[in-house]
Amino acid sequence: TPAQAARLRDAGGDYLQGWHCGAPMPFGLFHFRLTQKSQPAFG
Repeated sequence: TPAQAARLRDAGGDYLQGWHCGAPMPFGLFHFRLTQKSQPAFG
């Protein structure tokens, strides 16, 4: 839900920024970055 996405984004914001901006990442995070492109709530 949007509320869950907001909590996830707030809780992991700094961590997500680290890899979302091009830092090395495990495959799981790479997969998440790919899938979130079709999930604007996680943007």
